[in-house]
Amino acid sequence: MSESGEPTIDDSDIAAVETAVDGLLDKAQANLGFAYTTSSPAPAPSVALDYHIYAGIEVYLTTQWTLFEGLILTGITLKVAIEKSKNAPAALFVELSATATIGDFDFTVTGRIPRLSTNEDVTFILLIQLESTLPSLDPNAFVGALTNQGYVFSNATDKLGSDLGSQVEDESSTAGTSFSTGALIYITKPAKGSIFLQRIEVGFASDINWTIVPGAVALTGVALGLVLDHPTSSSPWTATMDIDATVVVQDTKLQASGEISLGDMPSISLAVTAGPSSGSAPEALLDQFIGAGTGDKLDADLVVPPDADPTSDEDEDPFEAAIIFQKDTNGWYIQNANTRLFWQTDSFFPIEGVNIALQELYFQYLASREPPTSDKQPSDMPLDFSAALGGKLVLFNLPLAAVVTYQSAVGNPPTSQTVITAVVGDTQSVNLQQIAADAMLNPPNGSPRDINAVTAGTNVPNSAPVDLTWCISAAGSSGAKCVLTFIGSDLFRLSLWANFQLDWQITSFLTVGAMGIYFDITNPTSSTLPSVVKGYGYGSVTISDSVDVFAFVAGISQFSSTRDFLVGLSVSYDPTASAGVSPSTIFSSTKFLGDSPPADSNWILPSSAPGDVTVSDTITSINANVLVRVNQTPDALMNYITSIVNMEASLQVMGSWQIFSNVNLTQVALKIIVVPGTPATNNKISYFAQLLGVVSSDLSTVNNTQYNVVLAAMILYNTKEQSGLFTASVSAYYLGAPTNDVPISTFLSMPLIGADSNAVQNDPSAKVLPSELGLSTSALLGKPVAQCALTVKNISNVWTLSAFSAQLTQAEAWTIIPNKLSITSSILYLQITNPSSPQRLIQFSAGTTIVIGSTTFINAAITATAGGDGTSNSVKIIVSASNFQDAVNALIGAPVTVPQDCPVLNDGYSASTTITCKKDNTGSWGLATLDVEVSATNLTTWNLGPISVTSLSLSAKYDFTTSPSTTTITVFGSAVISGVTVNVTITLTDISTLSVVIMTPLEPLQLVNQVSNGGLNNAPDVTADSGLSNYETLDCVSAGIVFKRDSSWYADNLYLKVASSKNHWAMVSDVLWAEDLYLMLALNNLRTSSQLSVIMGINFGFKPPSGFSGTPSVPCSLTVTSKQLEGFVDTSACTVSSFLYIATAGYWDPPEILNIHILKSLTLTMDWDDGSGSFVATCFDWNLSDTLPKIAAMTNPRLIVSVSREGGGFEAEGQLAGTA
Repeated sequence: MSESGEPTIDDSDIAAVETAVDGLLDKAQANLGFAYTTSSPAPAPSVALDYHIYAGIEVYLTTQWTLFEGLILTGITLKVAIEKSKNAPAALFVELSATATIGDFDFTVTGRIPRLSTNEDVTFILLIQLESTLPSLDPNAFVGALTNQGYVFSNATDKLGSDLGSQVEDESSTAGTSFSTGALIYITKPAKGSIFLQRIEVGFASDINWTIVPGAVALTGVALGLVLDHPTSSSPWTATMDIDATVVVQDTKLQASGEISLGDMPSISLAVTAGPSSGSAPEALLDQFIGAGTGDKLDADLVVPPDADPTSDEDEDPFEAAIIFQKDTNGWYIQNANTRLFWQTDSFFPIEGVNIALQELYFQYLASREPPTSDKQPSDMPLDFSAALGGKLVLFNLPLAAVVTYQSAVGNPPTSQTVITAVVGDTQSVNLQQIAADAMLNPPNGSPRDINAVTAGTNVPNSAPVDLTWCISAAGSSGAKCVLTFIGSDLFRLSLWANFQLDWQITSFLTVGAMGIYFDITNPTSSTLPSVVKGYGYGSVTISDSVDVFAFVAGISQFSSTRDFLVGLSVSYDPTASAGVSPSTIFSSTKFLGDSPPADSNWILPSSAPGDVTVSDTITSINANVLVRVNQTPDALMNYITSIVNMEASLQVMGSWQIFSNVNLTQVALKIIVVPGTPATNNKISYFAQLLGVVSSDLSTVNNTQYNVVLAAMILYNTKEQSGLFTASVSAYYLGAPTNDVPISTFLSMPLIGADSNAVQNDPSAKVLPSELGLSTSALLGKPVAQCALTVKNISNVWTLSAFSAQLTQAEAWTIIPNKLSITSSILYLQITNPSSPQRLIQFSAGTTIVIGSTTFINAAITATAGGDGTSNSVKIIVSASNFQDAVNALIGAPVTVPQDCPVLNDGYSASTTITCKKDNTGSWGLATLDVEVSATNLTTWNLGPISVTSLSLSAKYDFTTSPSTTTITVFGSAVISGVTVNVTITLTDISTLSVVIMTPLEPLQLVNQVSNGGLNNAPDVTADSGLSNYETLDCVSAGIVFKRDSSWYADNLYLKVASSKNHWAMVSDVLWAEDLYLMLALNNLRTSSQLSVIMGINFGFKPPSGFSGTPSVPCSLTVTSKQLEGFVDTSACTVSSFLYIATAGYWDPPEILNIHILKSLTLTMDWDDGSGSFVATCFDWNLSDTLPKIAAMTNPRLIVSVSREGGGFEAEGQLAGTA
């Protein structure tokens, strides 16, 4: 077989070889007679026996062979060998030996030639060696001749430095010190095309001295190896050099090796090694290479555990340094340096008292330059220094490369922190679950941790290309790491991650690349503290050309096929770390929002907020944390539509915050939340903020159990009111289990609130909740506290917790009136006013989603009264919805009806419908009352003849508890009458009649002149003693207009009432007086012949005689029209003695025997046209036999007197009528 895998001999040749070998084998057995089989009959030896044959020939060519331009072979010898086993393909091998003249020197050329007549690319290697080792070889001439002058070696060496180039020269030069004995060349025969030289490897045995950085880095005994390569015959040559040399550091010779890049930007990668007892130290090398004092600076930067001292025996310990040199117009400079000192100790325990050991310990010093600015050369940039401690950490029986960082004082109180980062090598096979189950990382005597099972409920979104279950396999992963964080001697945190190099396109703009899985475990080895395991998917996101961040993805909910998840962004491999770049940079990226929230003074924080907290700091600080909330919703074809729900940035604030009286929050932070624009918002971005902090432990401990309670104030942009009023959300959890939110009942019992949860649960306000809904106050108090809210208010410059609110939703259905009214779900509300005060007010209420007919209404309030059996016997439901007509029509069979031109039900109104149902004796529910309240817009106007009514509202009341049922429809509004704005109430009698009642005081003339100019011209004069003589300008006590409609509305009747300005009018000395005087005026038939009527009302008071019982008051009214006068006096309170007492002005006080009631009332009628009149006195029954036995008795007595004027005189007649 050839190297390409194809046979090198044709089938006919193979058959001939096999036939010849078979014949030889059969003849050999026949001649020798050796036994070869036990079979009978015996097959031929060539059939029964296996064999292997190798044969070769040497061919001497007398011709030349030009492999490529620049290499002509002569004296060619080809060794052709065939190798064949029975029942196996034959293989042909061709080995080449030849001579060639390159430049002025002769070379031998050897190598194995594959089959070149194939349809594939074939590459083979030839070794070129000088025939004599005595002369030296000029590399310039050699490389030029071999590449047919396609590569000029001296041009490349000149880039490295003139002193180096002058030493790699023509062999005739006395300065030349480099020579070579040969080269390896790689020759390629393409499937299509000619043979070409692909690669050259030339080693120079040299004795060159090369000063890379004058006064700092000088190499001696330099040996160079040139490697030239080009992948195709037409591509340019690329060149690198291998280098071996000696470097002297403080009189100590150290070995150095590396590689030189000969491109447009030359660079040198140099590795310097120092063995044990070298007498040198890495600080000395850095001082010499970089500058004096570098070693001391790095020693100062190297903060290591107390027992690790890199300076104790560093001259005796081996070290290595990897240094990269680059060259700019200033010359060679160090781009970065990585130095490791290997501590000669078997093992090291970095944490006192913890059985975790590092092996192969080393101290590492790092120096690197930042990329240059546009106005500087790279060598002008300063070096940044860092130092670390590393070694090998054995986990799951594998030594993992590890780095240790140490801080002596972290937190409050200060405690040491040690972090060990271990990396799984590419050739090591171990998965994250195996590491997590290592006994060293689990509680003593505990079961191995199963992170796969623990994180099953917190998986990453289904659309992500990684899955947390991959923690049980190492296949496909790379760069796995394990990070152990110790606080003091306690392993506080264990982080594990592995990368699978998968990309995830979340949105059309946002792609998370190089994704893997990440696990974060708290208190992993503690037997007393709970251990919490969190899992994430992670990857990287490119924010801009110069900014990359890591993204940590965690699913927070997945209902049906909808997914919600969080993406945390940070430059660190830590989901809890700050972003490391400003949030505004991330927000403004087109991968996210393309804009950043404002940082101006329109952010109004509560006046109690700490003085140094600002929105500007939060969105510009690299110390802020950044989170992205993403939602994925499938369409009808199950294609997921991904959108960013919001982004948030949070920054810790120094100090504490007194959020309200006696409550100080610590760990204060300001969080900015940005919501992307949508088509519904015209793509306008909205934003708000939260100022949050942690409640102190003395206010958040219940029954010796401490909880972590966080209060967060909601801050809206450009809202001044929140400087004195804001709403705060609550989150609280048991310190050992941050995923389990505590119930509301526990929160209310905390000293922060101090309420008895049992008293809250059993508050009397809960009795109005319909039992049929299944709403439970205990279930509400069992809800997570995150679903409640606090209202904080500044009252008299004192911030006070003014209210607590929470709610509970359930889906228990209740049909009240079949096919008309049913409830599908309900919400139980809890409102506590002044919750932290002993005088707190607790109020439970309920809201429902109801179906009326076929229409669904949400957020309907509901209350009930209970019967003796504990079930509801009356239910009231209040619905606020503009489509109330659907509800009214479904309940009573007809909508609310108003006159066609009444605009109160035009578009733009708001409405509230109150439905009251009661249960009858059979237990069936029925509609009791229905009340509708509608408010129109202020621009709505209803024109009623001379009056225009605006600010309309409507009240429709239906009462089904009476027989027949009643309906009252009233419209409310305002109107301008004679320049005065008044409130009016309009009652709809029928579709063509309505009554407008004036609800605002108004002078009679103002009202009358609005509808009937001169309507009071014929009004009678009224004596001034009554206090009503100026009634035209007195404010009306009541007034109204009746409108009717034919083609349009017109005023038909008007009435008004004014009250006397006098409280007392003496008529008979101090015995008889008038009080409560009023005047009523009415204008009828305003459209045709206006008629005025005037009614005066008087209440006569009198001084009662002796023995009088009752109320000394006589009401009287006088009605005057253009036709007549009518008076009525109610004398039911008067006795005979009263009349006599008043008639004599109190001079005679009749005896009590006359305290008898005779007259009920007096009615007087006077006709102005004919001068007639009548007087009717209605009497009590005359039954005075007990008092005056001689006077006859009479029932229903009436005294009638008629007066007429005829012929210039008066005539009168009268009669006393009754039943004797």
